[in-house]
Amino acid sequence: MNMISTSKHGTVTVISLAGKWMGGPEIGQLAELIRTELLNSGKGIVLDLLQVSWMNSSGIGALASALTSCQTAGAKLALSRVPADIQELLDITHLSSVFTICKTLEEAVQAVQ
Repeated sequence: MNMISTSKHGTVTVISLAGKWMGGPEIGQLAELIRTELLNSGKGIVLDLLQVSWMNSSGIGALASALTSCQTAGAKLALSRVPADIQELLDITHLSSVFTICKTLEEAVQAVQ
């Protein structure tokens, strides 16, 4: 089961993802949540991937779309606690050079403030 939960760390929104991200309704839910946060003056968003067990190209595309939405809105986005297999996908696709990727949630929150 895929889950999305949010929490606030000061002015930063942390969106925690869990489960298998392989396309489906969760992709649209994530996009809508990011749009809502950006409209509500969100200038910093962290996507915490600690609980993501699998991600395919649709999931990677959702991350790239989230980054584009944030950049368009003048906001910052960071990824935190990226599992090794997803990090490998980001490296293979050269997206690891585009994202701010942090080992800890705290580092990611600081990176987008």
